Amino acid sequence: MSRAVVLRLALLLVLAIALSSLREFCFHNLNYQLSFATGQTDRSYAHSLVRHQLEGWGHAPLLRLKWMLAITFIAFMGALTFFTGRVLLGKRLDRVILLGYLLIGVGALLLNVSARWLPFTASAGVKLLHLLQYPMPMVFLIIASFLPGERAASRH
Repeated sequence: MSRAVVLRLALLLVLAIALSSLREFCFHNLNYQLSFATGQTDRSYAHSLVRHQLEGWGHAPLLRLKWMLAITFIAFMGALTFFTGRVLLGKRLDRVILLGYLLIGVGALLLNVSARWLPFTASAGVKLLHLLQYPMPMVFLIIASFLPGERAASRH
C-alpha cells in the first residue's frame, strides 16, 4: 500500500471517528431530551447547549429531528465509506458499495415497519441503522482490501 493511500485512509478514518463522536453527542443528548419530553424523567439530563436549543419541543418534533439526524449521519458515513472504497479499490466497487448501503437501509426500514406485528424485529432494525451511522462498513472495506485476490487490479 503506497504512502498516499495510507494517508488518504488515515484522513478518512479520522473524519469517520470525529463524525461518530459528534453522532454520539447528538443522539445521547437528544434521547435525554426525549425522555424528559415524554415524562419518563422529571428533568432533562441533556447537555445545556442541547437543552436550551430544544427547550419546549414536544415528542413528535424531537422524533422528526432524530430521524433527520439519522439520515444525515448515514449519508455522511456512506460518503466516507464510498471514498474509502475508491481509495482502496478504485471505481470497481462503486455500485456494490452504494447498493450495499441501500439494501441495508431498506432492510432496516422493513424491520422497523414489521415491528408493528413482530415486535422482536425492532431491535434488529435499529442495529442495522446504527451500522450505517458508524464506520464499520469502512472497516469491512479496509479488511477486505487485505484479502488475497487481484491485488494490482484492485488498487486503481
